[in-house]
Amino acid sequence: MLLQSHTGIVRIFPAIPGSWENVSFRTLRTEGAFLVSATRKNGNCTHVIIRAEKGGTLRLVDPFADDSGQRILEIKMEAGETSVLKR
Repeated sequence: MLLQSHTGIVRIFPAIPGSWENVSFRTLRTEGAFLVSATRKNGNCTHVIIRAEKGGTLRLVDPFADDSGQRILEIKMEAGETSVLKR
């Protein structure tokens, strides 16, 4: 419900019930050894923090897109690097 990571693509809040307008999670691990934290307020994702444990490219469905999440972001990161995405 909070994070989906398979087939090489990560999705943030992929199956959150509509009644969960305010929710967050911290340091969930994805395929490829990325640690992801995210916050959702008033029904919208407000920020995502990604930390690369070993480096590589994270393919992430854009958590801020208004088009039902069809845009894929490719974020290249080095080991130990942190990336912050905000709305």
